[in-house]
Amino acid sequence: MPTPNLPWYKRLAEAVSTLSMGVVFVLFIYGVGMRYLLNRPVSWTDEAVTVLMVWSVLWTGAFVLRWSEHISFDIVFVNLAPKRQRLMLLVRQHCLRRFDARRFARYGGLHPVPLA
Repeated sequence: MPTPNLPWYKRLAEAVSTLSMGVVFVLFIYGVGMRYLLNRPVSWTDEAVTVLMVWSVLWTGAFVLRWSEHISFDIVFVNLAPKRQRLMLLVRQHCLRRFDARRFARYGGLHPVPLA
């Protein structure tokens, strides 16, 4: 259900998310129908559904969901004192930055994949 109080760009992000999930559903039903009802499988629908589903989830997670709506496993975190929560967040950030630094040191940063 659209919320009219949101700015135009948030409503646009919701619309793109909804449309992409609808296209995933239609392509999936089309692929199943072609394969099992008409016995004429279409191979590109599997790839299209997979790629579009991944991008739909990433788009929705990045632009539509609020931080509090993201799925999280915080049974331990919410039961800690605020100082311990801050310490836990700092340790997490430190680990993520070390992981990124090792990844960039090993692979030398981002490299574009050649198309030809």
